[in-house]
Amino acid sequence: MTKLGHSLSVALGMAALSFTPVNTLWAQETAEAVEVAAETEQVKETEKSADEVEHINRAAAEKMTEQATEKPATKPETKSEEAHSAKVEKKSDPADELREEAKLLTAKAQLRSKQLEAELAELKEENERLQMQATLAKQRQANALLKMELEKQELSAISSLEKAKQERDSADLKAEIAEINTLMQLREARAKRELAEMKTQIERLSTERQLDKARNSQKYAELEDQRDKLMLEMAVKQAEFQTQTLENNIKTNAMQTELQLAQSELSLKSIDEQQKMQLDDDIDYRDHPFEKDTGTLYISDRRIKLNGPIITGTADYICERIHFFNNENDDLPIFIVIDNCPGGSVMQGYRIVKAIESSSAPVHVIVKSFAASMAAVITTLADHSYAYPNAIIMHHQMSAGVYGNMTDIEQTVRTMKEWERRLAEPVAAKMGISIEEFKQQMYDHRKTGDWDEFADQAVKLKWVNTIVNELREESMRKRPQGDPPMPWYYRLFMEDDKGQTYCKLPPLDPMDAYMIYNPKNFYRMD
Repeated sequence: MTKLGHSLSVALGMAALSFTPVNTLWAQETAEAVEVAAETEQVKETEKSADEVEHINRAAAEKMTEQATEKPATKPETKSEEAHSAKVEKKSDPADELREEAKLLTAKAQLRSKQLEAELAELKEENERLQMQATLAKQRQANALLKMELEKQELSAISSLEKAKQERDSADLKAEIAEINTLMQLREARAKRELAEMKTQIERLSTERQLDKARNSQKYAELEDQRDKLMLEMAVKQAEFQTQTLENNIKTNAMQTELQLAQSELSLKSIDEQQKMQLDDDIDYRDHPFEKDTGTLYISDRRIKLNGPIITGTADYICERIHFFNNENDDLPIFIVIDNCPGGSVMQGYRIVKAIESSSAPVHVIVKSFAASMAAVITTLADHSYAYPNAIIMHHQMSAGVYGNMTDIEQTVRTMKEWERRLAEPVAAKMGISIEEFKQQMYDHRKTGDWDEFADQAVKLKWVNTIVNELREESMRKRPQGDPPMPWYYRLFMEDDKGQTYCKLPPLDPMDAYMIYNPKNFYRMD
């Protein structure tokens, strides 16, 4: 059984090797040899079992024969001993023992035979299984061989295709090589032809060159003669050019000298004109600029002009200059010159009044043509005021457009009455009358309330302090030039729906009001 198991293991191992695609024929032969060896081993085991049974039977028969033919060697003893011996002999009969032993051996042989038959059946089943596995392995090997054959045929077909492709490519290459060889031969033939043509041309050019060389030798000699002639002419021309250059330099120097003299004369004339355009003498700053004997007022360059309506920014312009002149010198007088001013903002005007009152240097207000409304208040409240006799000064009540509800209107009226108390009452007090008398006289002199007087009459009313006959503008140190400028308000002219021209005033600050002479509604607000 051990050998049989070993043989089966070998057979299984060889059958397993048969599944690999390598050495398939050898694996098949090995499996068949293993199968034959297994059958031979089984037959030998069966024969061995039969030989063992026959050998046991033969040994039992020989033993029985020997005991039957054997004689007794000793004398009989006593009866008891004989009886005992007979009893022993009876009990130990060899034939019976042999029969018993034969039965036992027969039973063992039958049992062994059954075991062998069972083992043989198992071996047959194992053999059939192995045969089936071997058949399956053969089928797999056949499939593998078929697959390998198909792969071989496919590889053969691919090889044939590659070979055909290579042959075709080789044919194409041969054709291309043949074409290239043909082209090379053609090019070589052309090159030889071109080389022959070039040799012919070289020979022709060489001949022409020799001819040209001979001709050029003569021309060269002629050119040499011509060059010498030109060099001589150039030397003559150069000498003439140097002479001409020298003459031109002399003329240029003379012209430059004349030009310098002319420029010097122009510079002198320009200096003279500049001296005429500007005065070099110093301004005589007077502590008391008015001469009573002659009625002359001398105005220095500490001069501030106040013209046009008093609007936002006018107070800045006036007050900044008053402060500057005070910082420069707080003793010498400052002059505010009014050519024509219809008045304007009461806030801006009040700032100008306060700047005049608080100035350390005395501020002199001069009216040349017209000072109305707020400008008249500034003139009247100034400590030093002057006017030409024919200048006009006009006082009236302030006016303003009012809109809103009743409360708004009442508040606006109260504000304007307060401005009247602060500005008009000081004027009335200077005149020596009450504010009511002042307003009554306004309407007594003109129904519109615009009370205007010439300066020589305004002096009596204390609207202006002094009448002047002559104003000396000492600040005019340069000669005035150019056309007279257009008044600034011309740029603000507009035309209403009725075709009337008017000047648009800028909006007022809060709580401010315009105190301006405006009989024809020329100055308007939004």
